[in-house]
Formats: sequence, structure tokens, C-alpha cells
Amino acid sequence: MTPNDEFLRAFFSVSLPPSEFRHRDHLRLAWLAVRRHGAGAAEEVVTAGIQRFAEHNIYGPLYHDTMTRFWVRLVAHAVSDRPEIASFEEFLAAY
Repeated sequence: MTPNDEFLRAFFSVSLPPSEFRHRDHLRLAWLAVRRHGAGAAEEVVTAGIQRFAEHNIYGPLYHDTMTRFWVRLVAHAVSDRPEIASFEEFLAAY
């Protein structure tokens, strides 16, 4: 299992500690979802996942659907603009 697979497993099983899900991790989740599912499906996967994660960790009132969708769309646009970027670290460095 790759580190990205482990991250996704921990996130979607809500076993990832909230302290390990910062802004960078939101972007990583969006990047992985866009790369694996495409832009449209990624938006639904990420918004549902973050909302569930927030509610599970008593941060439900802090979840912001519009902001989440904005970031997924922005990441999707960047991925479509530079599809040759193969790793999240390269993606961060490029943007």
C-alpha cells in the first residue's frame, strides 16, 4: 500500500487524527481524488468525505461546502493544465 493509499484509507475510515488533516492535506485529498476519479466525481468524493470527517470529529459546523468545492475545482483546473505532474509534491512546487 502506498503512502497515498494509506492516507486515503485513514481519511475515509475517519481514523486519521484531526491534527493530521490540515490545509495541505485538504489539497492532497483533492489532488488524489481528481487524479483518480476525474474532476466531477472528485468534487462529490471530497465534499462528502470532508463533511463526514468534520462531523465525526465534532467540527461539523466548521465545514464550508462552497469553499470545499472551490478548492477541488481549482485543483482540478491545475491538474488539467499540467497533467504531466506525477506527484503531489511536484504539484505543490508548481503551484
